[in-house]
Amino acid sequence: MKKILFVLLSIMLFVYIAVAESAVKTIYFFESAVCPYCKQANEYFLKNKSRMHRIKVIKYEVLNKYGTMDQNNKKNLKILVAMLEKIKSKKGDTPFIYHERKSYTYYTKNGLPYYKSADRYSKKDEPVPVPLFIIGDTVYLGFDNYVISQIEKLL
Repeated sequence: MKKILFVLLSIMLFVYIAVAESAVKTIYFFESAVCPYCKQANEYFLKNKSRMHRIKVIKYEVLNKYGTMDQNNKKNLKILVAMLEKIKSKKGDTPFIYHERKSYTYYTKNGLPYYKSADRYSKKDEPVPVPLFIIGDTVYLGFDNYVISQIEKLL
C-alpha cells in the first residue's frame, strides 16, 4: 500500500513539475551596453524580479560598451537573424515586428535584420534597433509603455 501511494505521489509530482515548467514564458532580449533604453529595460526587470517568477529573460548583447561588434556580438546577431527567420517562416508576409504599436514586416539585407512599413505611404525601412524583445512569435522594438504592457500580460 505504501509503495502504491509513493508511486502515485511521484507521478503527481512529475505532472505538477511538467505543468509548472510549461507555464514559464521566455522573453528574448537583444540589447546594447551603450543603449539608454536597454538600461531602462534592465532596471525594469531588476525592479520586478520578484514578480517575474513565471518569466525567463534570456539576454543577448549585440553591441558592446564601445558600440562595436566583436565575435560574441556577431554570434548573437546570427542568433537574432535565425530567430526572426523562423518567425517569418511561420507567419509569412504577416507583419510581426511592432514599434510604438505600429506593425512592420521583416527582411534581411547584407545579413542584418531590417524592418519596413507595410503601409505604402510610410518611408520606414531601417535596420532593427535595440532594445529588441521577442515574446512568442512577436517582436517588439524599443522599450516603452506598450512593450511593458505586453510583458505585464505574462506576469
